[in-house]
Amino acid sequence: MNALTRNWEWTVAHTNHFSQPGMENFSVQDANSHSRLEVLTGLTDGYAARLGDLYGDLLTQFLSSHDHWPDSPCVHAQTEEAGQTLGSTLFDVNNGTWRIAYNNPCKRQFQMMRF
Repeated sequence: MNALTRNWEWTVAHTNHFSQPGMENFSVQDANSHSRLEVLTGLTDGYAARLGDLYGDLLTQFLSSHDHWPDSPCVHAQTEEAGQTLGSTLFDVNNGTWRIAYNNPCKRQFQMMRF
């Protein structure tokens, strides 16, 4: 699961491992998770001085990235045994919306819900 948002003083990118000091032993150190986080933070870091330019469609493009394939944010299974992205989610707290996709984000089949 990966989460990014706009109009805050910072962004949050989340993959499947702990990175805070003292928490590393509570998760499997998965190179795939680290690679996906590197891609997502690299994409969002370019907007550090202009967070107002980050918006939902752009952030779903980030989640759809195939950079660093096969350890990219959007992964397509190459075999039946291989892993793939099962879903993605994006919260926009300022607008009260939640985008969720139960498939690869590059298919752009996000559903929008309000909260």
